[in-house]
Amino acid sequence: MRRVLLKMKISQIPFKTQVLYFFSITFFFAILFTLLFSFMELIIVSYEVDMDIYSILFVRTSIAFITLLIWNLIYFVYHYVERVRKEERDKAVKEKQVSELEAKALRAQMNPHFVFNILNTIESYALENNKEVASEMIRKFSKLTRLVLENSMHQLVPFTDDWKALLLYIELEQMRYANKFVVHYKVDSDLEEYNYLIPPMMIQPFVENAIIHGLRNKQDHEGMLHLSAALNKDEIVIQVKDNGIGRAKAANMKMNNPLQKTSLGIKVTQDRIAIFNNLNQSAKAQAEIKDMPDGTLITILLPVNH
Repeated sequence: MRRVLLKMKISQIPFKTQVLYFFSITFFFAILFTLLFSFMELIIVSYEVDMDIYSILFVRTSIAFITLLIWNLIYFVYHYVERVRKEERDKAVKEKQVSELEAKALRAQMNPHFVFNILNTIESYALENNKEVASEMIRKFSKLTRLVLENSMHQLVPFTDDWKALLLYIELEQMRYANKFVVHYKVDSDLEEYNYLIPPMMIQPFVENAIIHGLRNKQDHEGMLHLSAALNKDEIVIQVKDNGIGRAKAANMKMNNPLQKTSLGIKVTQDRIAIFNNLNQSAKAQAEIKDMPDGTLITILLPVNH
């Protein structure tokens, strides 16, 4: 009987179906055991007591059923508890992985290389006696740092909060590269009006990749970054499009320049998406990178959370 329960994977089906299967199998085996082990005895006993063979069969089937029911209850409760414990252990492991990846994401976004470059840019403006621009960069940088730290404390944050941090980051990069590229924004009004929640810092690494590896290496000053966010039924669709040099040329430049750092932001974000999907089986997040004739298009799909 245990083999039958394991083969049918009773513990993995919905609870109501488990109960139905449980009683059906128990009743079936109760009849089977009664027929196999008591048939000959029933014939003899039926001549000695004032009961017909069917009455005795019913009594013994009932006894067998109750016995098997008690055993199956013990078996069922034990495996049900074990399954719950296993799910709790798995959830704890996944939550730990999420925490570790969130910390890595924070380090990947506010990495020392980015901080160093911003501070160097501020210093150069100060030395050129351009105090207004230097002051503006300091103000934006301090605000960005505060927003990133606040958002990193939560697994989900309002879309508007994450978007503000993203805009500040882009503005700093524009100032750093002397407006070598322009940005076009398009955001659904619903996303700004309602309190939709998304995982923080999911978009920024893709934007950073478009700027650093695509637009920065463009020879002219006609770089364009298109950034859009739209609500589509039960998901938020974010698109990041640039007219930079493309991934192939960027990879070749990286090979020819051993001093150029490899960005871990995209890898960390992809790991975060995988863990997020493991914790949310009903709603999946995904990111797709597509090479275009004049740059790269990134599409990010995030499930709607209220």
